[in-house]
Amino acid sequence: MDQLTRSGPITRIRTFPEDEAALRRPAKHVEAISPEIAAFARDLCAWMRREDGVGLAATQVEAVGMDPAPNLFVMARGPEDLVFVNPVILDTMGTDISEEGCLSFGRVSWTMPAPQSARVDFLDLHGQRHIVLFRGIAARCVTHETDHLKGKLMIDRMLRRDRKRFLARLAKSVDSTRTL
Repeated sequence: MDQLTRSGPITRIRTFPEDEAALRRPAKHVEAISPEIAAFARDLCAWMRREDGVGLAATQVEAVGMDPAPNLFVMARGPEDLVFVNPVILDTMGTDISEEGCLSFGRVSWTMPAPQSARVDFLDLHGQRHIVLFRGIAARCVTHETDHLKGKLMIDRMLRRDRKRFLARLAKSVDSTRTL
């Protein structure tokens, strides 16, 4: 077991389909930003970076003392990480069609639509409220992670035929990693 796993409350990233029920549970509103919430957010950032993720929602991880998961996610922003507590998407504009992945779906990605821009209302770890307009991959990330906090997965946004093909690709990917 590595130092990262022992140092924080997170024990693992939940994966689909094994953890589908847990991934579909909505996050709990954060009433106060406690030292435990701040420590959890830092651990979430470390796990996201370790897994080469762009974002990671609290509902995507199994964590000691965090059930239900708090309503927060993290996003890599250059050398810094942003923490979004109780995020709300205020509005979105445009549509971008490009690859989207998810740490809970391993390394399988899919070409799918997402907003070109998204305006988000959230608190930081100091309890300061922010309303920020994100564009491009950042808009895709904040909408994807906010969906996770509501118990919604990327496959829920796919057309039925695409979902079927994606799940077949995912099953093939899982089978190939189990045989290595």
